[in-house]
Amino acid sequence: MNDYRTNRPRTDILEELRQQGRFSDFFLLAWGIIEWRANECILKAHDLSSQDPKSKPLLKLSVGSKLKKLKDLGVLPVAAYEIVNQFKMKRNDLVHRDALFILGLSEPEKEEIYDMGMHAADAMHELIRVAVR
Repeated sequence: MNDYRTNRPRTDILEELRQQGRFSDFFLLAWGIIEWRANECILKAHDLSSQDPKSKPLLKLSVGSKLKKLKDLGVLPVAAYEIVNQFKMKRNDLVHRDALFILGLSEPEKEEIYDMGMHAADAMHELIRVAVR
């Protein structure tokens, strides 16, 4: 991954958390953005509201399944899917360990995750921007 601290399309809380070294907060927020945008986009792709009972099966899908479905529908470009999926796989690897994952990460590992998270969040922000047109 390229160093993502420059030429960012926007300045937001993720960038501030990174600058403050608040890795845990960054990590959780980046994942939250992905989940939130995946839900919005999957509903938009099916022209449903979250209040519609037909939306429940879609919203119960895993994030990975939502992303794959969005990619298969042509809503999520393949390049964006790969960016978000890479962060998802890294997140799953770290979260599903039996120990506290943050304590064992080196600064270079954290920097790589910061870059991955920013790329993934930006891809999801762009997706919803395009989807709501």
